[in-house]
Formats: sequence, C-alpha cells, structure tokens
Amino acid sequence: MPESRAPEADVSRALAELGLEPRSFTPIGGYPRWRRGRVTYRVDLARGGVVKVRRVTRPRTSLGAALLLRALEDPDLAAPLFAAGRVTIEQWVDGVSVGTHRPAAAHVDGAADLLGRLHARTALPDRRFHRVGSTEPLRTKTLRRLDALRDARLLSSGEARRLIAALDAGLPDRAGRGPVHGDLCAENLVVAPGGRVVSIDNERIRIDFLNYDLGRTWVRWPMPAPTYARFERRYATWGRTPPAPTEAAAWRVCAGTKSAFTLRGTPDTGPELARAQVERVLRM
Repeated sequence: MPESRAPEADVSRALAELGLEPRSFTPIGGYPRWRRGRVTYRVDLARGGVVKVRRVTRPRTSLGAALLLRALEDPDLAAPLFAAGRVTIEQWVDGVSVGTHRPAAAHVDGAADLLGRLHARTALPDRRFHRVGSTEPLRTKTLRRLDALRDARLLSSGEARRLIAALDAGLPDRAGRGPVHGDLCAENLVVAPGGRVVSIDNERIRIDFLNYDLGRTWVRWPMPAPTYARFERRYATWGRTPPAPTEAAAWRVCAGTKSAFTLRGTPDTGPELARAQVERVLRM
C-alpha cells in the first residue's frame, strides 16, 4: 500500500469542518491519474473509522453528482458526507472488490439491479430533466474524437470508416435520458458484508442517455458473452429492454471512442490503453 503523506490544505479544512481528526492519509488513486492535483485518499481517523476523500479537478461535475446522489437516496449509491470546492468526503465501504475475481452470478445480478434501478428513475425530488433528447451533439463529439484518434495513428482510416458506419446505422436521432452512473464496472463495485453489491465510485453520476450508460458498462467491464447476456436479462427486469444489436453497437462506438480519447493522454501507456479500447469496439 502507498505510504501516508501530508494532504492538501483544502482536504484538511474539509475534514475539520466535519469534526474528523485524521491519523493518516494514504493515496489510493485518482482518475485520470495524470491530472495535477487530483487524488483520492483513504483517511484513517484518530478515533477509529475510515473515510475516503477525493480531491477533484472538475468541482462542478463532482458537486452536481453529490446533489443527484442525495436526491436518489439509494443506499448502494451513497451520497458524500461533504462536497464543496474540489473536495468530497465519503464513508469508507468495506468489502471485496468485484474486480478481483470472476464475478459470481449473484454479483452480476446485483450490479444489473443497481444499474436497472437507477435507470428506472423517471423523476427525482426537486430535480427536473428532459426524459428524451437529441443525440446529435453526442454524434458530433464522437466523430471529432474519432478524427483525433486517427490523427494520432491510433485508428486507421478503414477502421474509422467501420465505426462511423456502425454509428450511422444504429444511433437514433433521439433517445431516453435519466440518471446514469457513468462508470459502472467491476473495479468500482464491492461486495459488502451480507452480499450487497455497492458502488464505491459515484462521482460521474449525472443526467444523460441511458443506453449510452449501458454501452459504457459494456466497454469498461469485459465479460464473457454468457455473463453479459445474464447481466442484460437481469437489467431488463427493471422495465428497460436493452437496445437491439445495431443500436447497441452505435452506443458502444460512442462510449469506446470517448474512453480511448481520454486514455490516450495517459503518460507512457496512453497509446496502448487507447488502442485496446478501440480494438474492443472493433471486435464487437
């Protein structure tokens, strides 16, 4: 485990505001890890107990997620204890990461229930949102990202044409919107004592296209085909039928392209990571 280190001043102030006295700060990540000032700490407290502190680079996104989490009131998508400026503080969730082993059927079902329950929310207290929206802005962004990947030689012209054809064939003009997780995958889920599957990284929760979120999970969480089929069947029990294959492919192009576009900037390993995302989408 990384060694304890001194925190930033705003992190110390946030803990003090909650009356929490830290004993040690252990950096455990922060994505993207190359963004200056972004870090996540495990903070062991002097009087016992543990919290997780995130210091982010996009405060508006993080604060918006905190407000949405509070409105959702879902125990498996816990809202932060504190969110202000660049700092959020959350309860530490003990459990076994779903990403450390091949998930059991019950854990796949639990993850599908979590996403299905979230996507089934058609209204939120004190929060209005358009339940259907135009996909044209997303299509434009995806085409721009594909151009950037091609210019960086992470995608050939022929591969780009294949992905654009899939986008054109399947992306609807308008699509359903609602609360989305933004990054539901094995490494962001733990099996808590008692067997509940709990999300421990909820800072990307927002209002967006529901099928885009499903595509993001497919990109971020490679599962054997039978396992993913189980995930989709369980997800459908919440009243949302997954998109047909042609449409699903288009959403996966959008999600995979965004992931590759972001990962390409990772120091040292960026091109390799981005190319792996491209190849995953090309193989679908």
